[in-house]
Amino acid sequence: MNAYFTYDSKLTEAYNTYQHILRAIQTKDYSLFLELINQPTGFKEFIPVFKTFKKYREEIKNTFETSYSNGPLECMNNHIKVIKRNAYGMRSFYNFKLRLSICLKESAFTSPKKI
Repeated sequence: MNAYFTYDSKLTEAYNTYQHILRAIQTKDYSLFLELINQPTGFKEFIPVFKTFKKYREEIKNTFETSYSNGPLECMNNHIKVIKRNAYGMRSFYNFKLRLSICLKESAFTSPKKI
């Protein structure tokens, strides 16, 4: 452990709580996660976070139980927005679609047809 933790026991306790929550998320142990967020905490900084966790308990449970992620879709949306920003002023929509299909390796598009 870091030398800073030897000076303050509350900091050590907060760090350990944080690490336990991270471990529960990484191992997808929902029962441990619920146990950790339901136990009383002496840290006022954790209260709003735990309240949010409790509010979205069912959604969090679904992420623990399934392996689905919207990460690839969000990545594609980000790429499209960056290309759109770079293509500002481009006159041809066909060229814009062509650039998207090249950059995204045609993962979401078929080859565009010229209108």
